[in-house]
Amino acid sequence: MKNILVVLSLFLSASFAQAQLADLSYSPSATTVMVTLSSLCAAGQCSQKIIDAKEDAAIFVATEGELRSPQLLLAFDYLRSNSALTKSSDQELAEAIIAY
Repeated sequence: MKNILVVLSLFLSASFAQAQLADLSYSPSATTVMVTLSSLCAAGQCSQKIIDAKEDAAIFVATEGELRSPQLLLAFDYLRSNSALTKSSDQELAEAIIAY
C-alpha cells in the first residue's frame, strides 16, 4: 500500500509540474536549450534517453531538483555531450525535456 501511495504521489507531482511548465515564460537561455534539443531531435540525433526521461524531468522540476533519477542523469549527460549545451543548468535541461 505504501508503494502505491509513493507512486501516486510521484505521478501527481509530475502532472503538476507539466501543467506549471505549460504557463511558464522561459528565460532566453532555457529557450536556447529547447531550440537546440528540438534541432537535435529533428536531425535524428534525439536519443531514446531523452524521450524516456520526460516524466522524470517533470518530477525533477516539481521537486525543485530534489529527485533525480539515474535515467534523467543519463539524459543530462547525453545532452551535455552536445557542445551547445555543455553549460546548461539541470533546470534548463529538465524544462527542455518536458517541453519536447
